[in-house]
Amino acid sequence: MDGVLLDSSAIHDQAFRTVLEPAGIHDFDYRRVTGMRTDEALRLTFSERGMLFTEPQIASMAVEKSRIARELIASQNPIMPNCKEVVDSLAHGYMLAVATSASKATAEMFLKRNGLAEKFFCVVYGEDVRQAKPAPEIYELACRKMNLAPADCLVIEDAVSGVKAGKAAGTVVWGIPSTCAADDLRRAGADRIIGQLADLQSLAELHAWLES
Repeated sequence: MDGVLLDSSAIHDQAFRTVLEPAGIHDFDYRRVTGMRTDEALRLTFSERGMLFTEPQIASMAVEKSRIARELIASQNPIMPNCKEVVDSLAHGYMLAVATSASKATAEMFLKRNGLAEKFFCVVYGEDVRQAKPAPEIYELACRKMNLAPADCLVIEDAVSGVKAGKAAGTVVWGIPSTCAADDLRRAGADRIIGQLADLQSLAELHAWLES
């Protein structure tokens, strides 16, 4: 969802900085944790700096970060250009799913507000899995819910952790460099890079792959 349907990188960066700066972290780089669940992103941020925080502290900070981000998303609604048109077009011919590290509350708010919820066969949230991206669990679960083999599924990702998760699950992965650089997505294993979500409507390769 984030970085593909929702242009939320600046919002998440701001929300993370708001909760991390009181803890003494002033050099946070959202690109390092893009695609990760909030609690996992916080653990990585602390461990990289040799800082010790308890699980209750991490949980409290994760809740606050998610609250801030959700409020900003609700007020700004930074939906990606042509998102509704692309999703509507694809939903007429193909089974779609969302596999997001976002919380259920945030994802449902965004999808319902923009009339997208009914376009997806299923939505898998960060709290639905034990291991967050880059572990493959969230994509494996989405495939099972759709009753499809991973090899028959195409994942669209903007994050290195998400590309790794999709490839580890056995799916084909195409990257959109909206958050992470195209070269980083390629190095993570992306099978193809597309410029923007709207490209999915016009790519002959997409239809050829999906119909093969």
